[in-house]
Amino acid sequence: MANGIAFLFTGHGAQYVNMGRPLYTAEPIFQQALDECDALLRPYLPQPLLPLLYPPTPSADGKANLLLDSMTYSQPAIFAVEYGLARLWQSWGVQPTAVLGHSVGEYVAACLAGVFSLADGLKLVAARGRLMDTLSVPGQMVVVFAAEEQVAAAIAPYADQVAIAVINGPTNIVISGASGAVAEVVAACKAQRIKTRPLAVAQASHSPLLDPILDAFTATAAAIQYHPPQIPYVSCLTAVWVTGAEVTTAVYWRQHLRGTVRFAQAMETLHDAGCRRFLEIGPAPVLLGMGKRCLPAADQMWLPSLVPAEDDQQRMAASRAALHA
Repeated sequence: MANGIAFLFTGHGAQYVNMGRPLYTAEPIFQQALDECDALLRPYLPQPLLPLLYPPTPSADGKANLLLDSMTYSQPAIFAVEYGLARLWQSWGVQPTAVLGHSVGEYVAACLAGVFSLADGLKLVAARGRLMDTLSVPGQMVVVFAAEEQVAAAIAPYADQVAIAVINGPTNIVISGASGAVAEVVAACKAQRIKTRPLAVAQASHSPLLDPILDAFTATAAAIQYHPPQIPYVSCLTAVWVTGAEVTTAVYWRQHLRGTVRFAQAMETLHDAGCRRFLEIGPAPVLLGMGKRCLPAADQMWLPSLVPAEDDQQRMAASRAALHA
């Protein structure tokens, strides 16, 4: 896997209205993928996805932004755009040596690897988002800039309310849980001069607050048909290479919904296997910035698909040219 290309699939929080719209207009492969996702999602969403993702008039942007911030729509929207980007890259001859997805991004990675069909992947993601929006207890997610051991000690008194949701780097840990308990943890961190930063999210992902929906989600996951991955695949739940059986059960996806996202360790696994070129498949280069901090060596190539402030087609062409060069 020396000099391999790893596709990194972005997680929740990077979504925005009109992400990838120029590609939808100009690239038939991307348009076809999103049209297929939109059609497959219609039985599961109160409103069709595409008119929210690409509002027909600017006056509709406000409503679209509001709905796209909900888990019900943001999770399928992220999946659809990333699936379309992956198919577009593949149509250009760029094939991943390995895949890795951050939280909801792992559903796209698994789909591309053949773990489940596009229809089943969208069914699962739609259930994930819809069920998360049924949670009534206010939750919060906060980045704590400290080592995992320090953060684990800080949340220990609130183990039934707060969890380590994401490990994005050696000193970039996201905690998630009930708002009041998270606020107390933040106050304790500030007393120790540990920096924190709140995240603007609709729900406290990967936390004890999700426990009430786990059974319903597992029931949907149990109805999915699974297959061993056909592309080497690193799990962000375990941070190790998937051998096949572990991701082909409803139990895995239940644990994936609730467990810690171990992105930093997963990146080290990719690097140890020889991956040196990282292509982010998502609406913004979120994982590239975190990945660079996980793997500070200078022999890597970090390439985005989309950057919100740039022209989509020019950005894709630049990354494509860099890979060919």
